[in-house]
Amino acid sequence: MAGTLVVQTLQGPTSGANANKVIIPSGQTLDIDAWTPPAGTVLQVVQDSSTTTFTQASSNYAANGLSATITPSSTSNKILILVSGAMYMQNANHHVIATVFRGGVSSGTDLNTASSNYGMSEVYSSGGAIIANASISYLDSPATDVAVTYEVGVKVTNGGGVFPVNNGLCSITLMEIAG
Repeated sequence: MAGTLVVQTLQGPTSGANANKVIIPSGQTLDIDAWTPPAGTVLQVVQDSSTTTFTQASSNYAANGLSATITPSSTSNKILILVSGAMYMQNANHHVIATVFRGGVSSGTDLNTASSNYGMSEVYSSGGAIIANASISYLDSPATDVAVTYEVGVKVTNGGGVFPVNNGLCSITLMEIAG
């Protein structure tokens, strides 16, 4: 027997063991195709990690092997990008610089919106070798509902640098946030 129940509000009992709950019995489903998650809701999480040491001696960005791909469910949603790992600068007065590219290092968009040339995370030493945590957090608006790849690029101003250090763990985490 098919039918339609039209109600404006469902409300559970206000007291008892199931106070303020509307219960869907086991084996039953509730189809909520028209439901829109509130803005700010985390819809999905994708992560990639690596322990491969990446040595860079170039002043041009190169992919360090750390990337992740996510497919947003709506063009109005945003992607929160979190990157962490240790960077090592072996020479004084030089920089190891990391940034994130939407679409890949070789042909994508550098998400560093600052006017500086020092990426989204930088290690600098004026007195010799230094190891420091590289931490990047950025909220991107890709305006698409097709797969998007985010990739970490690393460069140095002079000399050489390493990211991550001594096979340490580095990671990139992507979170789709409802817009």
